Amino acid sequence: MQDRWSDLVAAAEAQLPHGLVLDGELVVWDTEAGRLSFEALQRRAATRARGARALAARWPAYFVAFDLLQQGGRELLARPYAQRRALLENLFSEHALTAPWTLCPQTTDLAKAREWPESWADVSGVEGFLIKPLTRGYLPGYRGWSVDCTSPGHGSTWWHPDWV
Repeated sequence: MQDRWSDLVAAAEAQLPHGLVLDGELVVWDTEAGRLSFEALQRRAATRARGARALAARWPAYFVAFDLLQQGGRELLARPYAQRRALLENLFSEHALTAPWTLCPQTTDLAKAREWPESWADVSGVEGFLIKPLTRGYLPGYRGWSVDCTSPGHGSTWWHPDWV
C-alpha cells in the first residue's frame, strides 16, 4: 500500500509527529476536471509502484482528518469527541500542517450547519457530511455517527439538535 501512496508517506514522515493515529478520509483531486474523483482514487489504489508516481502527479491525494485517536503514543478513544477535536485542531496549528493534510470543517453553530448542505454542494465531489456527537468517545467498529448524502437524488434529513 505504501508504494501506491508514496506522496502521503513522504508527507507523513516530514510533517506528522510519531505516535499519531488520525481518522479521516483519503481523497484524490482530479486537476483536469477540477473536482474530487473517486475513480482517480480507485485507479491510484490499484496501481503498482511503477506507475504510482505518475498518477500521484496527475491526481494528488489528500487526507481529510476528522478525528484524532492517538497522540504521542497515548490512546484517546475514551475521551469525548469535543476534546479529541480540540487536540486535532491544536495538532494542525502547532505543526502548521498543510497539503496533503486537511482539517475537516466543523461547527457547533446550528445556523451555519443548516447552510452547509447548499454551500458545500457547490464543491465538486463532496457527497455528504459526517456528524459526530460531541460528548461521545470513539467506539471502534461502531457507526455512532451519521452521514448525510447530499448528491442529487438524496434528501437531507440529518439534523439532530444534540449532534450539531
